[in-house]
Amino acid sequence: MPVNKRLLFFLIGSLLISFSLCAQEEADIVAEEIPGKSPFSFQIESDFYSRYVWYGMAASVGPVWQPSASVSLHGFKFTAWGNFVLDDEPNQGQFNEIDLILSYETSLRKLGLFFSLEGDLYPNGNPKSLDASSATLKTNARFTYPAGPLIIFADFAGLFVSVEGGLYGDAGVEWKKDLSEKFSVDTWLLFGTGDEKFNRTHIADVGTRPNLVDYALLFSWKPSRHWKLTPTFRVSRVLFEPARAVRSGRTQVWGGIGIIYLF
Repeated sequence: MPVNKRLLFFLIGSLLISFSLCAQEEADIVAEEIPGKSPFSFQIESDFYSRYVWYGMAASVGPVWQPSASVSLHGFKFTAWGNFVLDDEPNQGQFNEIDLILSYETSLRKLGLFFSLEGDLYPNGNPKSLDASSATLKTNARFTYPAGPLIIFADFAGLFVSVEGGLYGDAGVEWKKDLSEKFSVDTWLLFGTGDEKFNRTHIADVGTRPNLVDYALLFSWKPSRHWKLTPTFRVSRVLFEPARAVRSGRTQVWGGIGIIYLF
């Protein structure tokens, strides 16, 4: 990684740590005001999707199962996530990606803050798989801010350690509403941009430029305190012609359902 990018990661990391320490003080005060509420939680999730899409690009030909388990404490969360291939394609009946994620989420007044460090592993490597890759270490940051009925958000990701890599960022607007005690809706639209290395490695050699438009619509049903079901519909479009035709086109339309059990 060039020296200027290392310096950028260092400066951003230092800033995020400062934000986290300040915000943690407010979070501790809030926790003290809710006696009897446990700071510890554990959940398992089982998601089924018509295909796996990564930053607007197909990472599978057909259906996948994506189970995960996470444990949370005082704003910190550790998550183990996997991608299991169900379709008749390379790696069928196998996990071909395992992600281990350590994250921290809090708020600073109205500003929502989320930071994570993620290690992506690719077992049962098959070069013919659309999800074929080498191990990657990734940093993520998300900032959210309410604007009336909408939420404005921005995401930043840095991929490094592997031979791939690069920087990616997006910004968009989200709207969510509780329709009743058990039903809610969530929808968002975002626009993404990749730097020269990200675009060259994963899409095409076009330099640093906008590369993605993504829309999502989710409906959630919570039949009990522990269970939650979320049907999902997504549409993504890469903004220029991919050099890798194997990614099966610029527009991806997919959906599925997420099943969550919260202990």
